[in-house]
Amino acid sequence: YKGKVLLRFDDTNPAKENVDFVNAIKYDLSTLEVSPASVSFTSDWFETIIGYADQMIKDGFAYVDKNSPEVVKAERMKKIESKYRNTSIEENLKLWEEMKKATTEG
Repeated sequence: YKGKVLLRFDDTNPAKENVDFVNAIKYDLSTLEVSPASVSFTSDWFETIIGYADQMIKDGFAYVDKNSPEVVKAERMKKIESKYRNTSIEENLKLWEEMKKATTEG
């Protein structure tokens, strides 16, 4: 096998992540004689990911769903369209900005 390992940690909330978890995985890989070609964290890419989300909302390919996780899951299982799916792009951008600011509205 001539591939390479790109190790990425999903630290979507870096303030709550435990470095011991990262170190344990790196150690486990080393015991298998696996050396990652690169190590990255999701948080390294937040600005890029947010930029993609901004553009998707502007293009009408994404929306802000204010339903609870339970409602989202139930609607998805029943194949019911969210009542927020057809919210205007302008309103979605407003809500998205509030989410990025972590306000009570967002």
